[in-house]
Amino acid sequence: MSGCNIRLIQITIRDDGYEPFAALNYNCGGLPESDLFEKNWSKDYLPPLGFTMNVGDCQLFKDTFYCVEAIETDKVTLQATYKWANPDHSRIERIK
Repeated sequence: MSGCNIRLIQITIRDDGYEPFAALNYNCGGLPESDLFEKNWSKDYLPPLGFTMNVGDCQLFKDTFYCVEAIETDKVTLQATYKWANPDHSRIERIK
């Protein structure tokens, strides 16, 4: 997505009334996709960033904000939703 490699690590579906969430990691630095699968990180640069997302959460990948539309037992649906509206990145606008 937008030149970034994203890996789904885990989906947690809860039965206690809380929303499901997904654990992911990514890199946007031009590193090979295989770097997302390294177990013992021994490279000279930072490991891919990890984060969790719920339905409705958004994450910036390069110049586009992707938001979670759905989390199912085996996949996460991300949609390109916003982009920078101006060059100084002080406003965003919805992608039509």
